[in-house]
Amino acid sequence: MIGGSSADRSDAEQKSRKESKMGDASNDQAHRAHRLLVFEHDPEATNIIVKLAERCHFETFATTDGRGVMNLVSALEPQILVIGLGAPNANASELLSLLASSGYQGLCIIVCEHTPPELARVCEHCRAAGLNEPTIIFKPIDKSLLRDLLVEYGHGLNLAA
Repeated sequence: MIGGSSADRSDAEQKSRKESKMGDASNDQAHRAHRLLVFEHDPEATNIIVKLAERCHFETFATTDGRGVMNLVSALEPQILVIGLGAPNANASELLSLLASSGYQGLCIIVCEHTPPELARVCEHCRAAGLNEPTIIFKPIDKSLLRDLLVEYGHGLNLAA
């Protein structure tokens, strides 16, 4: 029989479908690889961060809900998490502990108005918990500094800026 048996064709079709599904999964992974989640109570700062991240080709999400931020981290798997210190209903050290226990390996950017006394403690907590060293950005947000940071990190993810 020319072209092989029907069993051979069936196996080839199954293999093709499986490879197609694997390609879809890798596309999903690539798509997820450039998400950014902003957890910040200040709408002006959130707006600046979101606009810059979108210009740098990140799929961007924002929340002010301190109780639900870990659910969003689990669901969205963001490569970058921007955390505003001083957000109501949120304890930065507690959030960082939850991130570490969940195995989060992305970049944490901490946004604050000044050098609060707890900033050194929060950074030390990051290191002790096994998280990547956080990047600190002060308000008012330096747009060029944030853009450079996002572009640099985005290039590590093979994103165009």
